[in-house]
This record gives sequence, structure tokens and C-alpha cells, in this order.
Amino acid sequence: MKWTSEHFTGVDYDHLTRKRGVWKLEGKEWAEDVDEELGNYDFLMFADVDHKHPEVRADLFRWIEWLPQQLKLGGLRLDAIKHYSFRFLRDFVTHIQEHVDPGWFMVGEYWREDSEYLAKFIEFMDHRISLFDVQLVSNFSKISLLQEKGDLRKIFDDSLTLWKPEHAVTFVANHDTQPGQSLETPIVPFFTPLAYALILLRANAGLPCVFYADLFGSFGKHPQPGFTNFIPPPAGGAAIPKMMLARKLWAYGSQHDYFDDDDPHCVGFTRAGHPSRSDGHGLAVVMTNAWEHRSRAMFVGERHAGETWTDLLRWCPGRVVIGDDGWGVFPVGRRSVAVWVNDVATGRGMVDEHVFDYDIYGLGAARKEELDPLARAMQQAMSEGGEVS
Repeated sequence: MKWTSEHFTGVDYDHLTRKRGVWKLEGKEWAEDVDEELGNYDFLMFADVDHKHPEVRADLFRWIEWLPQQLKLGGLRLDAIKHYSFRFLRDFVTHIQEHVDPGWFMVGEYWREDSEYLAKFIEFMDHRISLFDVQLVSNFSKISLLQEKGDLRKIFDDSLTLWKPEHAVTFVANHDTQPGQSLETPIVPFFTPLAYALILLRANAGLPCVFYADLFGSFGKHPQPGFTNFIPPPAGGAAIPKMMLARKLWAYGSQHDYFDDDDPHCVGFTRAGHPSRSDGHGLAVVMTNAWEHRSRAMFVGERHAGETWTDLLRWCPGRVVIGDDGWGVFPVGRRSVAVWVNDVATGRGMVDEHVFDYDIYGLGAARKEELDPLARAMQQAMSEGGEVS
């Protein structure tokens, strides 16, 4: 199809006068079934597609049938879906499931801190797509910025994860929320591993998405030649990969939460493990935003009685022996998170020995240590069985 002006509703640049603005094309109307922010948020930028036009619909439907013939796809990320017709989107997703592949995973980026509204949107879409949990990221930011005054018990308040856990995609940061971007959502560095433990290791807590820069580092607001402003990944690049492996190996079975007592600064949860996964081994997670050491008595199950558990991240020294009643007292260092796992759990040796090398830019070991003193401190603590504060 040859696209012409009749296939668009508006533009933001007049080439004749060299002026920028928002112009609606003659005879066109904005889509009404869009987000009501700014009155009507159909137009976002550049040339706005008219999804009501029958030729546009037909061409996009043909395109999505053609695309997987060129690329090996398992789904789509649908960007900025608050800015175009909801009915078209529902028809488009339905067409994919009926004529392309019913197994595709589809997630939409709908930036709105109103999880009840987003839950209703998912229902309007017949539960065919998932949405990013915007409220949860906002909670991470607000509670982390409060430092030791933040109430960890409220971390999931009003989140999409509570409304639609099977259709929420959780994340800690992304390309829009990182420093310098339009939706910048700052998270205090010490809190990032805590947030990842919450999205990676819990049951019924959405589908987690790990940010590329949190694995491999980034270059800040204004990248410079020679990697001179390289920002290393959080926690020296070691914690998040280990938690990803812990999710794969031991984050199974029933979950017990410890979020509701009179301590707002130390929360935890346990996963009992499942016989079909890693011989039934589980895990226990405890975290605090306080400047003092904390501990939590938590239940992991009687079948783990007598086992000796240690912190997978090696940030909290010591051992926890599970009692005959299935309970253990799990400590955590100040402003930190600990992931406790049986010292001889299936796969534990592999995870302990795993070293994630985030140096995809060829910085070299000396440059990495120069840029990241925290990584140096963590490596030393891990080798000595100590603690990083």
C-alpha cells in the first residue's frame, strides 16, 4: 500500500512555514477511545496514523502476518498504547492470536499510575495482553528516596501486581525511567537489589523484566568517548545475575510472607520449594532499609528441618540451621537484602562459582575496579565471608 495524507490524522511540523505545532488534517478527527490525559492524548508525535481507515487496518494486519516470516518472534512489545485507538488495538491483538500465533506473548506500555484503570483495560482487551506495572516502579522510587523512613510493608500497595498478577510485567528500571529520560524515576542505589529480589523471587508477582543497564552498565545522561563516564551495574554486577539463577533453581512452591507486623523496615518471604524442581530446595529472602542489622523468624517447611542455609549473595555472614518445626531466624545486613539457600542445595555450587562478567565494552579488569570501588569491596567481602555496608 502507498501511504498518503488520507491515512493520517495529524502532524507536528509544517514544512512550508518551518513551524512546529500540532495540526489536525482536514476532514480528520482524533480517535476518541484513547487516554483522556490532556483531554485527548491520541496525538503524541510526528505523523499520527488513522487507525480507523480501512486501508490502514488492512495493511497493518497484512504486515503482522508478514513479519514473523522474516523474524523469529515469540511476541511483541506494544509501545505507547495510551495514544492510539483501544478498539483497533483489541482487533489487532485478536487478529494476531487468530491468524498469526495464539502463543505470542504481548505486553503493552501504558504509562499510568492507576492500577485499577489498567486492570480494567486488561479486561477490555479480553486478557490478551499484559501491561507494565508502573505503580510498582513508582513505589520503589518513593520508598527508596525516603531512605530508612520508607515503609517496606507498603511496597506493593496499589500495584498492578495485586490487581492482575498474571498480566503484570514488573521491572525496576528501563530506558524511559533512567536518568535524563522523560519518565525519569530515581531509585536510590542501595535499594535496587532489594527491588530485584521482590520481582524475581516471589510467587504470583507478575513476569519480571531485567533492565539491560542493570546487568551491563550504562553511560549516563551524556555518553563520552572512551567510556570515561561508564556507570557500572548495581551492586558490582554480581547480585542480580545470582538472583536470576536463584529464580530458575529454587523460587518454587508455597510462599509465606512477612510484611504485616510492627516493623516497617524489615520484610521477608520464603519459598518452600517443589519436589519437581532442584530436588525440592527453596529459599528465604529478608531485606531492610534500616542502618541496623535486622533478622526475621520465617517458616520454610518441616521437610527442611536440620538443613544449614547461607546467604547466596554473601553479603550477610553466618549460617542458619532450620529447626525441627521448619522455622529459622534469618539475618540481614544494614540497608541490604539476603537470599538464604541450603548450603548444599542442588545447583548451589554452580551459582556460588558463577562470575558474571559485565565487561561487554572491553574496559578491562583494572578500569572496572577504578570505576567501581563497590565491586572491589564486594569481591573482597565474598572471598572473606564478610559483609558489605
